[in-house]
Amino acid sequence: MSSNTQQSWKSLLSFTDRFAVIDQIASSLRLDPTLQHSQTLKTAQEIETQCFNEADTEEDYTYAWKSKISPETKQIHLPTPSPPFSPPTPNGFTFSDAVGGTTLGKYTSCHHHTSGLFSTIYRATSHHTTHQLVALKLTNPATMIAPHDSKREARILTQLTGHPNIIQMLESFTLPPSSFVLVFPFYNYDLNILLHDNPGGKDLTLQARLSILRQTAEALAWCHERGVIHRDVKPSNILVSESGTSVLADFGIAWHASDPASEPADEKITDVGTTAYRPPEILFGWKSYGPELDMWAFGCVVAECFMAPQEEDIETFFNAGDLGSELRLVGSIFGKLGTPTTETWPEAKQFPDFGKILFHVFPTKSWEELLPGASIEVRDLVGRLLVYEGSKRLNAKDAVAHEIFRGVSG
Repeated sequence: MSSNTQQSWKSLLSFTDRFAVIDQIASSLRLDPTLQHSQTLKTAQEIETQCFNEADTEEDYTYAWKSKISPETKQIHLPTPSPPFSPPTPNGFTFSDAVGGTTLGKYTSCHHHTSGLFSTIYRATSHHTTHQLVALKLTNPATMIAPHDSKREARILTQLTGHPNIIQMLESFTLPPSSFVLVFPFYNYDLNILLHDNPGGKDLTLQARLSILRQTAEALAWCHERGVIHRDVKPSNILVSESGTSVLADFGIAWHASDPASEPADEKITDVGTTAYRPPEILFGWKSYGPELDMWAFGCVVAECFMAPQEEDIETFFNAGDLGSELRLVGSIFGKLGTPTTETWPEAKQFPDFGKILFHVFPTKSWEELLPGASIEVRDLVGRLLVYEGSKRLNAKDAVAHEIFRGVSG
């Protein structure tokens, strides 16, 4: 099938059409007694998005999402990860990028790269003289559900301009009748791909991992000093160039107190981030969280970079299960860090949902047991990030200064 034909059916499929599919998938998920109701829509969105991304025709898309639902068992068949995209030519430009595709504003030959529920990413060349690849994030603000907000994302990125490890927004523009487009440099890889898919069969070296992590900590320090909470720190949102420069990306659910579209400081949305990287305080309904939320997620990323292979082929440090269950995640956190009490976790006294469920009392495991093979410095850094008490978590500025990053260049 030609690229133009593929883009045609995808562009004609409306938000309403896709949401109807998500609703059907979610209805099947709700039959699973192990899945929390709050997670069904999020999981259904992830399943539908993969079916959409991988389909060449509308018939393929329909068959894909329907095949995920087994009428005999009423259980959902979860998607397998999409393969990484092929490494581009040395300068990132291929002939196919210059011909065909669709037009978005002044950008011609835009080729579909990937899609989420609230955005579609296109790859294009900024102009034909340098052949610089750019990524265009196409959104429709009117259909976005909080905390997702592309216009707030653009405003926050403008405030964060000037740091080499924050994704640079080249421009943004409105596309009639109701679309809003953000333009960024196109990056070939993200940390998730480099950690788990090993393009070219090469593992990341220790220095490469430390360099990416230090750059991410630098980016978080820049954000937090300016009052911005990213709220979705994870490996796939850490983009990496072929030269090794990494940037923190996807500020679509980021928060800033002064932004008119952000929630009040003590009424923040708790359904943020990706399940396995959520800190324990929001799992118990705490809405007054701050940048320490990002630091827990960063701790999860650091641990993921150095954890030993898991028997069950689990890629994240804490395990939320195939369905992204928050209850399963709480069990995983308690099973590793020990079951907390209000004596060991004083902040929990303020949490609306803490103490409502009686959990098995797990002992605290040592970091030697949790991260076998990791260096003392790695264990120390992770151990100072993954602590229950948010006020005692290492902040981003202190993380940058940690001894593990001494002599590591960004």
